[in-house]
Amino acid sequence: MIAIELDEEREGIEIFVDEQGIDEMQRYLQFIRAKKDHMHLLAGGELSEILVNSQNERIKHAKLIYCED
Repeated sequence: MIAIELDEEREGIEIFVDEQGIDEMQRYLQFIRAKKDHMHLLAGGELSEILVNSQNERIKHAKLIYCED
């Protein structure tokens, strides 16, 4: 499980992961590094649709982007 939420002050994000979510995130990051590309994480796909902290707002889309130094 990977859940990304906008915090209640709307100033930061909170990323929640379980054991499987950590493995998935590592694979996503390795993919974008190997391809020098990007990857979209979508609610109902890669991102959980469940709000973990009821004070937060669920992020429905995140984009991991590889960039050169």
